[in-house]
Amino acid sequence: MDTGGNSLPSPSCADDKKRRVSYYYDPGIAHVKFSDDHVMVPARVAMAHSLVGAHGMLGDMRRLRTRPATEAEIRRFHSSEYVGLLRELTPEGYADDGPLQKKARRHGVGDDCPAFDRLWEYCRSYAGGSLAAARALVGGDSDIAINWSGGMHHACQDMASGFCYVNDIVLAVNELLGRFQRVIYVDIDAHHGDGVEKAFAESNRVMTLSFHRYGIRNGQAFFPGTGAVGDGDSYRVNVPLDYGVRDEGYHAMFKPIVTKAMEVFRPEAIVLQCGADSLSGDRLGGMELSTAVALGKERELPDEIPRHGYEDFYLNQGYKLHYKIPPAPAKKKCRNAAPGTMQQVLERLSGLELAPSVQFHERRSSSAAAAGDDLYYEHPPSLEDEDSAQRLHRLIMDKSRARTLDGTPDP
Repeated sequence: MDTGGNSLPSPSCADDKKRRVSYYYDPGIAHVKFSDDHVMVPARVAMAHSLVGAHGMLGDMRRLRTRPATEAEIRRFHSSEYVGLLRELTPEGYADDGPLQKKARRHGVGDDCPAFDRLWEYCRSYAGGSLAAARALVGGDSDIAINWSGGMHHACQDMASGFCYVNDIVLAVNELLGRFQRVIYVDIDAHHGDGVEKAFAESNRVMTLSFHRYGIRNGQAFFPGTGAVGDGDSYRVNVPLDYGVRDEGYHAMFKPIVTKAMEVFRPEAIVLQCGADSLSGDRLGGMELSTAVALGKERELPDEIPRHGYEDFYLNQGYKLHYKIPPAPAKKKCRNAAPGTMQQVLERLSGLELAPSVQFHERRSSSAAAAGDDLYYEHPPSLEDEDSAQRLHRLIMDKSRARTLDGTPDP
């Protein structure tokens, strides 16, 4: 997807200056398993990290290691009862079909959000990454901070939903509000960012702007079934899109709406949820966006997938970085959104108060004392973490290639 330059301008850095980027990655998350047949696969974080490293981009970022989020930090948004449940929940306890299972189901635990081994550690890890990213921005150490394992936008104060247990986005935005007067949250996941929208429903310091698929197809509403233009109010802005939306149509909606939102709200910080399920080929998303490559360097990434331990997962796309999008049906006109959607959204934005004034006293970050636990370090790609699955896959493929080269048949 051609972004036409920076699709989201950075308030902290002029476009002609190189941005300071920090990057959070916890290799332990790659070993988390929801269940054997669950579509949520945290191991994809390791795949993304390995690909970034193979393209030589880790040297342009500062790797951020941090401690997991504390229970107290998670309680700043989530209820005590819900946090206690996540801390104590185990697959064995849930399987007993007793009071614990009934309580868990009341809080959204079930097929979509199962009880699995080390659930609480997983939640603390990805939430800790987003909090550390927020602290890096609050402290002025970075202009951009990335946590690929975060973005759990469906989780509510006392409810798991849509594969999400702890809403790391809400925790991070609240951290940013300790320094910045206004924060805009932009969500490009295929699904409506309902949990974040609910969390800031009464705030004029946070604008939530969600671009997502919406509507009924084959008799079923697309999850979570919310996010119509009229669902939000004040600074809760929704842009519902149709099934099968493509690059051109997405750009036609995204650029003018984001430009208007930035003009009206004038945020001091931006939080972007980059849900990859809006890309073509995703099993759940039903959208047809192409791969976007944004690289702050004077070179382009090669289309060939480099060897990085996971390259054979790209076999069905010809070992190419850019996924080939199926052509649109010849006799069917693809619609971007319901007629009048963009006009309705722009009119709503135009009716908002310009840069709402708020009584604001800059406070020390609520986790400022913990910022010392966030460590930046530089190291060559040869020392990058390699998880056991990646290492085994690489060794097997190396042996297979060696046999192919010397003519030895596979056993």
